[in-house]
Amino acid sequence: MVDVILRGGIVVDGTGRPRYPADVAIAGDRIAAIGPGLAKVTGSREVDVSGKIVAPGFIDVHTHDDRALLASPDMAAKASQGVTTVVTGNCGVSLAPLTLDSRPPPPLDLIGDVADYAYPRFGDYLDALDRSPPALNAACLVTADHGMTSIDPATTYFLNKEMPEFEQMIEKGADQKSLTPAGSCRDYFLHILPERLEETKTLLRKALKDRAMVCEVKELINEGFFGSKQVSESFLSRVGNLVILPHGNHSIWWYEKGRFDQKFFAMHGGLTRAEMETIFLFTAI
Repeated sequence: MVDVILRGGIVVDGTGRPRYPADVAIAGDRIAAIGPGLAKVTGSREVDVSGKIVAPGFIDVHTHDDRALLASPDMAAKASQGVTTVVTGNCGVSLAPLTLDSRPPPPLDLIGDVADYAYPRFGDYLDALDRSPPALNAACLVTADHGMTSIDPATTYFLNKEMPEFEQMIEKGADQKSLTPAGSCRDYFLHILPERLEETKTLLRKALKDRAMVCEVKELINEGFFGSKQVSESFLSRVGNLVILPHGNHSIWWYEKGRFDQKFFAMHGGLTRAEMETIFLFTAI
């Protein structure tokens, strides 16, 4: 006798093996048995899951659920999608260790308001989770999942404001509007008209010589910056054919009020050591 048996499901176990039909027996909070030969095993509760996938819970490795774990401990938005573990503290943004007496600056305002930043020590935040345990497992990063570097919105170089003629070099979409840039003000990807690529690259290198490195996306692909050197057409359609990687603490972006404002005081995506190297320390709740 076990506590629960899931009958007639299709198991996808995460090992890479093909999916297969099987029953799954659960005792307490552990899987007791998996297989087609569980007909003689009985459970206090048996659930018919015929035609449905039975799989381990998904781990959402890049979230900003620091506040959600406390504000919505049932975590229905994640649990309803099969997520059973979330990793928080990503992008150098976390509720702790920090207390504030005024509105949090970007990007900290993305996950909470002033009242949410009430944990002077990281341990205080973990204690709060212990007092009100969320329905999911939480892995809380002590450091960021990637590095960040300081930038100043007041000194951001907006290409279309500093170089109005530049917009004529960008490809147009079906609506005849310039294709929007991808990335961030630290890794700025552009869709340049193929026939004007060399001209644009030369122009930008001259204008940004003290601010950024300008190179073709294919150069980064060939050097393995995106992992595989065999990238999909879908990927290329998103990143375009030219990229600007600012030096030091510079930021370079496109300006459209209310759409492409640059309000951040820290960002990632560039090639500085602070952005590329990060120690991964986390604790599980």
